[in-house]
Amino acid sequence: MWGLISVAVNFATFYTMYHLIGLEYQVANVISWVIAVQVAFWVDRLKVFDPHSHHVYREMGKFYATRVVTYVVEAIILWLLMSVLGSSAVLAKILGQAGAIIGNFLFSKLYVFRNK
Repeated sequence: MWGLISVAVNFATFYTMYHLIGLEYQVANVISWVIAVQVAFWVDRLKVFDPHSHHVYREMGKFYATRVVTYVVEAIILWLLMSVLGSSAVLAKILGQAGAIIGNFLFSKLYVFRNK
């Protein structure tokens, strides 16, 4: 359930930037990604994985590095569905987020917040 907070932030920011402000979809996606990743880091660190590490900045670096990987996956899905196939932004964003969510959870559990 906690992961839904960052997903909601991502969707709300994307919707605002793309539909209401009129930014290009990839620009809107970058902005929504940056905000959502910061929210996700703190939610995951404090509520989901509860690591006993005192190396917050090291974890944040790992977290962002893994999120860059899943961001690229999402950006490719958005480009493929919207620019190549002409899909709606909402459908593309949902499918892109689905791929990112799975990757994000696995990276966080197995790499970022693992307790040694």
